[in-house]
Amino acid sequence: MNFNSIPYLLFIPIVFLCLYPVADRFRWLVLLAASLYFYATLGHLYLIAALLLVAVVTWGCGLLLARSRSERGKNALFGSGVSANLLVLIGLKYLPFLERNLNALLANCGVHLAVPEGKALVSIGVSYFVFQAISYLIDLDMETEEPERHLGYFTLYLAFFPKLMQGPIERAGDLLPQLRSASGFDQQNFRAGALQFGWGLFKKAVLADRLAFYVNAVYGDVHAYSGLPLLVATYIYAFQLYYDFSGYTDMALGTARMLNIRLTQNFNAPYLARSVADFWRRWHISFSRWILDYLFKPLQMRLRYWKSLGTAVALLVAFLASGIWHGASWCFVIWGGPARRLSGRFRAMAAVAQEALPAAGAGKVEGAADLADGGDLQPGLLCLDLLSRGHGRRCLVRGQASVRRRFRRGRAPGGARHHRSGDSRRVHAGDLAGGPGEGAHLVGKGFLRGSGGAAPGRLSLPGGGGASF
Repeated sequence: MNFNSIPYLLFIPIVFLCLYPVADRFRWLVLLAASLYFYATLGHLYLIAALLLVAVVTWGCGLLLARSRSERGKNALFGSGVSANLLVLIGLKYLPFLERNLNALLANCGVHLAVPEGKALVSIGVSYFVFQAISYLIDLDMETEEPERHLGYFTLYLAFFPKLMQGPIERAGDLLPQLRSASGFDQQNFRAGALQFGWGLFKKAVLADRLAFYVNAVYGDVHAYSGLPLLVATYIYAFQLYYDFSGYTDMALGTARMLNIRLTQNFNAPYLARSVADFWRRWHISFSRWILDYLFKPLQMRLRYWKSLGTAVALLVAFLASGIWHGASWCFVIWGGPARRLSGRFRAMAAVAQEALPAAGAGKVEGAADLADGGDLQPGLLCLDLLSRGHGRRCLVRGQASVRRRFRRGRAPGGARHHRSGDSRRVHAGDLAGGPGEGAHLVGKGFLRGSGGAAPGRLSLPGGGGASF
C-alpha cells in the first residue's frame, strides 16, 4: 500500500474513525493493529514475523540489560541483542548476495563446492526497524534512555506505519513519549498534517512521477542517446529522486502529524546547500545522524588510541556500512567503500568530528574546513592526509587530553562543576558550548575511574554536538 494510492487514502480515514472514539489507554492498540495491517498489505507475512521477532528480542534484551549488574552480563546481553537484529537484516536482505559471492569465491579458488542459493526476499522496511532496534539497545547500554517496559508500546515504536517503509529512522527518546501521550483529535495538528501530506503527494505524483518518464526513457536505452539528452536526464534524475524521496517523507510526516505525532524532519532543502558538505547535512538527515551517532562516534572512541588512523578507519567503516545499507550489490559497496571518490557526505562527517571538540572548549582544530569542503580525494588518500597533516592527532590527542585534565581537576570545560551519579556525571550550569543554565551530560560506563587514565566516554552537548574522550 503506497502513500499515493487510493487504498491508502481510504485507509487513513478508517484509522481515524477507529482511533478517536477509543479511550486513551487503548489507542496504542488501534495504531499497532493499523500498522501491522499496513505492513501485511505487502503480501509477505514473513515481514510481520521478522518485525515481531525483532520487537520481542530487543524488548527482552533491553529489560535484562537494565537489570543486569555485572559488566560481563551487560556486554553479553548487548552483543546478543545487536547480533540477533543483524541476523534478521542479513537473512532477509543480504543472504542471496552473500551466497552468490561465496560460490564465486569458491569457484575461483578451485573448490568444487556450491552453496545453495536461496530466493531473494522482499525486505521493505526491515533496515529501518532493525536500525531503530539497534539504536535503542545502544542508548540503553550507554545509559541515556530508560527501558520501555510495555511490549505493546515498544512494538508500536518499531512498527508505526507512517515511518515503517522509508523512515525517518526515529530514536526511542523522541517517539516513545509521543506514542504514550498521544491525545484526541487536534484541529491544528490535523490541518498542518493534511497540508504537509498534500504537498508531499504533489511532489511525488505530479513532479517525481512525471519527471520519471523522461529519465526512464533515456536511462532505459543509454546507447540510443548522447550528449545533451544524457546530461539533461542526469540533472532531471537528481530532481526526480529528491521529489520522490522527500515527497514520500512529507506524506509520512503529514500522516503522523494528523495523529498528533511529530516525526523527524528528514530533508532540509538540500539543493539550496552552499557546499557539498552542507548538502549531506540536509539530505536523509535521520540516517546520516544514525551513522554518525551509533557507528562513527563509537568506533572513533574505541579506536582513539590509534590516533589519526583510528579516525580514518572509523570513517571508512561508517561509509562502507552506509553504502551496503542502501542495497545488496557491489555497486553500493563501491559507492560507500574505499574505491568511492570522496563525496561531500564523507567530508561532512569528518568536519563534524573535527568540530565537536572545539565546541567543548578544546581549542581550534586546524584544517577542519579543508576536510569539510576541500579537495576531491579518495577515502584512502584522506587517511594518508590525516596521518601526514596531523588533523586527527591534534583533535583526538591534544583536545581529548585537555578535556581529561579539566575533569580530573573536578572542573568541566568552561568552569562548570560536576558530580558523580552512578556511572555517569552531570555537568552543572556553566558556559559549556552554550550560555548560563545550559548543561551537558557525560554518558558512558566506567569512564574517569581511578587515576590511570580515562576509559571510553562521550560528552553530549546542547544542540546535538558532542565529543568523545
